Amino acid sequence: MDNENKEEENPTNEENVPTETDQQEEPQQPQQPDIRHLVLSGGGLWGFKTCGALRVAAESNIFDISKLESIFCTSVGSMIGVVLCMKFDFTIIEDYLVKRPWQHVLNLNVNIFLNIFQTRGIFDINFIKEYLTPFFKARDYDNNITMLEFYEKTGIEFHIYITELNEFECIDVSYKTHPDWTVIETVYMSCCVPIVFSPIIRQNKCYVDGSLLMNYPLGKCIEYVGTDTDKILAIFLTSQENPIVLDKKDISETSNFFDYIMVIIQRIFKSRFFYSDTSYKIKNEMRMSFDEFTIEYINLCIYSSEERRRIIEEGAQKMREWISNNFIKIE
Repeated sequence: MDNENKEEENPTNEENVPTETDQQEEPQQPQQPDIRHLVLSGGGLWGFKTCGALRVAAESNIFDISKLESIFCTSVGSMIGVVLCMKFDFTIIEDYLVKRPWQHVLNLNVNIFLNIFQTRGIFDINFIKEYLTPFFKARDYDNNITMLEFYEKTGIEFHIYITELNEFECIDVSYKTHPDWTVIETVYMSCCVPIVFSPIIRQNKCYVDGSLLMNYPLGKCIEYVGTDTDKILAIFLTSQENPIVLDKKDISETSNFFDYIMVIIQRIFKSRFFYSDTSYKIKNEMRMSFDEFTIEYINLCIYSSEERRRIIEEGAQKMREWISNNFIKIE
């Protein structure tokens, strides 16, 4: 009996020794990134998704606008990036995108078609001027602010990619390479889808949409950052997961001018989004797919604030899922 009692009181009894399982610590949540650089791809009207995704990323402390050092962007990505550089609250940005009646900005009239042979496009730079002027006024920036002046005010190195059509080469525009170019003109060039928008022609060079050659400038950002790629957050709008749904039309004897334009634009979008270089891999990359590109859907997005809000919220939800899978559990 005495031996049995001693055995019970012995603190080194095998039953009382902590097991290896007991000593294991609770698994730690992955550390949130210290994002200093953004990469924003082209993507047309699906850029609304990017806005929603960035808002959730900021709310979840994945990145802090005040800590950004550079933004690398193309086409609609540059339209988003330029506003981010000015550090506007995402609520203001989204309300502006949703509530503004864009049908009055992208308004077709007879004069447009009378002048199209001289202007080489349906719409012109006034679209970007209309888009950016309210933001510039709010920050007391002149509409003719240059890339250098913009950098001096924002402190963010802003890289915009455009295509020079005559030589068919990609141009990286920043305050370092083109300090005297205006921000409005540069953003417009990067968004200048052939036929839809009139190209900018300067010194026998023709500048159009950057997505033709550099839809997703992740590689350029990596070259700039070097080995510290964990500080990059890249958002890629792509059709690789879901092939784009096109209008089921071919050009025939019965096709009209609008049919012809739409088929050309669709083929441009399909090729540029599907064949974007995806060979670069980083930790903090988020991809969002889309699957519709028809004239009816474009019109819906121009006229319907509800549809624009829906696309933004879809991007927000995609970012919540991405964060949940990669970093922290969020509501």
